[in-house]
Amino acid sequence: MAATGVLLCGVAASIEPSAGGLPVVIGSILGLTGFGGERQVVPNVHNDNLGGWTENLVSCIRTLKPFRISLVYDTNSIQWKTWLAQTMQAMAIVWPVEKNYATGGTVTFQAAVTDYTAGSADIQGRINAEMTITPSGEPTITPGTPVAS
Repeated sequence: MAATGVLLCGVAASIEPSAGGLPVVIGSILGLTGFGGERQVVPNVHNDNLGGWTENLVSCIRTLKPFRISLVYDTNSIQWKTWLAQTMQAMAIVWPVEKNYATGGTVTFQAAVTDYTAGSADIQGRINAEMTITPSGEPTITPGTPVAS
């Protein structure tokens, strides 16, 4: 399904080329679904629980969840075939600059494109796509920089 909706100005996704170097902005984000992390809860089941109740133990292992991203390409360079073939690479999501801030917040992490769905151009001629991104490892969160007073 083609990505539709209002373009969130300044919100961008980038992928680092496999040869290294700075991440290349691949598009402006229309929608981001399911981005976040999780921890597993493991039932502690044994026979001596009182009244048949079980306790839950919270795992110390945290995981970034796979998420879906809808975007409009910034250029006509569509490299989805290359992205699907690559292993984990640096990815960044940059949020827009808010009032009283000089920069937007950024989240960077290792990830792979694990699903790609091309969309047809919308009525404004923008090339759309949807991707499932599967992250790995710990994210680095950089908050936006406030404007100096």
